[in-house]
Amino acid sequence: MPPNNSHVRRTITPDDEVLLALDFNMEEIPVTEPEEPFITVALDILPNQLDCITWNRRHSLFSFGSYEIHSEDRSRRLGKVYLAKLTQDLPIGYRIEQTLEDLPGILDMKWEPIEEQKLVIATSESVILFELEISQNGIKLSKVCSLSTAPDMALYVQWMKPADLIFSDSSGKLNLWNIDSNKTELDKEVDKLNGVTSSQLHDYFVWFVHFDENSDIVYSGDDSGLFRTFHLDHFNTPAFHRKRQFDTGVTSILTKGDIVAVGCYDDYLRIFTRNIEPETKYVSLSLPLLEMDLKGTVWRTMWIPPLRVEVDDEPNVYKLGVAAGRNGIHVINFNRSDWTWETTLCCLDYREELAYGIDIQSNDDESNYTVATCYFDTHRLHIFTMKP
Repeated sequence: MPPNNSHVRRTITPDDEVLLALDFNMEEIPVTEPEEPFITVALDILPNQLDCITWNRRHSLFSFGSYEIHSEDRSRRLGKVYLAKLTQDLPIGYRIEQTLEDLPGILDMKWEPIEEQKLVIATSESVILFELEISQNGIKLSKVCSLSTAPDMALYVQWMKPADLIFSDSSGKLNLWNIDSNKTELDKEVDKLNGVTSSQLHDYFVWFVHFDENSDIVYSGDDSGLFRTFHLDHFNTPAFHRKRQFDTGVTSILTKGDIVAVGCYDDYLRIFTRNIEPETKYVSLSLPLLEMDLKGTVWRTMWIPPLRVEVDDEPNVYKLGVAAGRNGIHVINFNRSDWTWETTLCCLDYREELAYGIDIQSNDDESNYTVATCYFDTHRLHIFTMKP
């Protein structure tokens, strides 16, 4: 069975006492207590600091990674990748299918979004591609190839197409990697220049790079607060890039249609709209239309799609999940009709712990969501279900 939730503090739930109401005869009538806003299904403390987690929806798996500084050589970062599956057969609520050890520190990971057979990880020394193998003998990840980034760290990675990746690094570069160009290099180290196009667009750690596949627009933000937007065709033409300076470092970027959501170290998630000039493909952003103070660094954000059981009668309402540093996990709605927002759910059970990772998937019957989260400093893994 999953862990007993009785010891878990629910910050936003009603009082545990049974509510009472009075009928017209002044008799006490029990009133049904409202449902819990979320229910924990997996809870564990790992040996290592955790900083990223992601669902494999097609195969009902999830993976997460660790990052820590070597105890004797502080110039080295160490990491592990865990491949796991939810189960009610164990007290912690999940089972580890495989642990990949002796890796550099893990900073990010993404499943290829179509077939979900490939997993790419960004590490403190490289970008590594794995293939998922499922057989009667079990489930495992096998290394396909890797690309050295040393002495730089790969910080964030995103799939662009089934064979293309974009990733950012600690020296300020954005990098495009065409994996097909290295398909003969299976299980070998790949020449750093083979199939890779790089552009030095920042001077500091680029914590986030985002590619909008619907518009071919690239967004990037660094530790100094410099934010860039440009069309992919202008990857190496900075004159066509739009730059904006935030007061603090950029930590997350999310787009949907013409909406651009940018999170920073200053605890704010800001919403903009963007416009693309058809002829020049020049990208311009509005002034901030909404500024949401989440009281914690906006480290990861993701859109939450409507469930099949939901009626999309509010097309101007956007829903997203946020890992907000030391202020827990939030689900937020904002409305572009009047640019108002509200928090619809908070998991503050582990506030003051450093919430770094979040991913959200709908359940098989699409009646609710399962949210996977991880915390860096306390090594905590927490997965819970929530209603729409």
